[in-house]
Amino acid sequence: MRRNAYENLFWGMIFIFFNFYINILNILPNFVGYILILLAVNNLVYRRDIFNKIKIPTIILVALGLRDIFSQNYQMGNMFNTANTRWVLSILTSLESIIFLYVMYILCEGIVDILNEKGVYTLSDNIKKTFKIFMISSIIGIIYSPLSMYLPVQISVIMLIIAALYVVTGVYLGYLFKTVKNYDSEIGN
Repeated sequence: MRRNAYENLFWGMIFIFFNFYINILNILPNFVGYILILLAVNNLVYRRDIFNKIKIPTIILVALGLRDIFSQNYQMGNMFNTANTRWVLSILTSLESIIFLYVMYILCEGIVDILNEKGVYTLSDNIKKTFKIFMISSIIGIIYSPLSMYLPVQISVIMLIIAALYVVTGVYLGYLFKTVKNYDSEIGN
């Protein structure tokens, strides 16, 4: 059962970084990804106490992820399409990103610690390097999000590249987390 923790991390990242819509329904909502991460954390907490630090932040992410249902609903969006609502949604998005960055930092620290204990330094270093890129692109996105309404369109093109880097590194971290199960024999079935 606990071996699924790393699988849950991977699938959680897929739900968080990919949004596919059928009409107005997001079939990969963020809050499901956060729930999968929470399940993984609950299974990993016995391995390292550091994972306890992200239980409450992940629960907060689940709640913040629920707003995705409403903010991305384009038919309902017309009812809420005011400057104040866009500003509030932008702030909530930034808050969600900040908390998610913290959760990812703790996940990476805990998993790197497990890998280093096992002597799996190559995967450990790969996670650390990928997280640095993820963190930089995330911080740029956090700063950009509330300001996006006021910046020139040319900056948006640059932000598309940074957003793509954010998604690619996030999904790649999920993949790296999934590969940890091959090295962590204490997880068991």
